[in-house]
Amino acid sequence: MAQEKNKQETASGIKEPLSVNVGVASAPNHTQKQTCSRLYRYIIPALAVLFLFANIGLFAYLQFITKQQNPTLVSKEAPFLSPTPTPTPTPYPLPQGKKSFSFSYGKGSTGPKFEKVSVDPYDPKIGQPQTFSIVAYDTSPVFSVDLALYTDNKVASYSLTRVSGTETKGTWQVELTTDDTHYYHYNPSFIVKSANGENHADMTLRAY
Repeated sequence: MAQEKNKQETASGIKEPLSVNVGVASAPNHTQKQTCSRLYRYIIPALAVLFLFANIGLFAYLQFITKQQNPTLVSKEAPFLSPTPTPTPTPYPLPQGKKSFSFSYGKGSTGPKFEKVSVDPYDPKIGQPQTFSIVAYDTSPVFSVDLALYTDNKVASYSLTRVSGTETKGTWQVELTTDDTHYYHYNPSFIVKSANGENHADMTLRAY
């Protein structure tokens, strides 16, 4: 009987503090879980939204700067003019003064090529003179360089004259008087010809 009583007391002594300790430990765990849940529910989505808007703003700014400073240089058979957007947007500002740009070609490219082009000034006003200068070269003599200038209301064609260099590599130039706006379309298209064939280089100086 004494042994059984001791066993019961021992069992009771072990069981009662265990039940108390478990109850005390469980309360803060529950509170911590609630706090973490609130953090994940409100703060994390807010941070995600801020990150998204920051990236959208950065992308729009970089696109705007690139459009102003870097015209598109393309080699293709003929330029493509898209319709003037409706409603017409406010024309974005263009670089001022003289601007020069370089061309590059793949290893397998053959025939006459262009090295660089200068537009002076880049953004002329109606009645103002403008000069296009372009360096053309080939293994055979280059015998002509022509320009088709696409603006808002017309396409004007010009023949360039070699002003320096040699028959195989020289600077060709034309000076014209600006007689049309270029608020929405401003695309010079060059074509060079030699005994080895011809090549086109189209530039997009302003487009939407």
